Amino acid sequence: MASARVAVALISALALVVCIVLATVPAGTVVHVEHGQSGETRAVYPIDDGEEFSIEYVHSSEKTQIREVYTVDETSIVQVREEYDYYAAGLEFERETRQVDGWTVADVDREIGSFSVRTAATTEQRLLIADENRSLQTYTEPWETMTISAENVTYLEYLTYEVQSRI
Repeated sequence: MASARVAVALISALALVVCIVLATVPAGTVVHVEHGQSGETRAVYPIDDGEEFSIEYVHSSEKTQIREVYTVDETSIVQVREEYDYYAAGLEFERETRQVDGWTVADVDREIGSFSVRTAATTEQRLLIADENRSLQTYTEPWETMTISAENVTYLEYLTYEVQSRI
């Protein structure tokens, strides 16, 4: 009976140590996708400083493919460039552009922190990050918003976000 109590005490102590480690050891930076109104976590993606991710969609009036490219600088999102399938009226015109592989590219370098996106019902919008290429409608219903932010998280926070995004 005493050995069973010792075993339970050791397992409890070990579980406590694991929880403390998970709650205090940094896991790194993540891109956090939340439902704009409820704040519910919809996805979380580990990302390194300087690693790019993008949102792609078709411009509503010009009907050209647009790619907005972002990076993460610690806990701030920075828009680094906009890429257009072709350059048309109504698109950015105040910056110099260049042609790359058939795309018109405008360098931006705009720190935006976090941002919100309203999911459209009239055009396909996609989030491309790491190995993921997902429609924004997998995160919210049409016309609802999602918030995209960057956060430094512990392993416990990361695991919590992962569990929440799968519910």
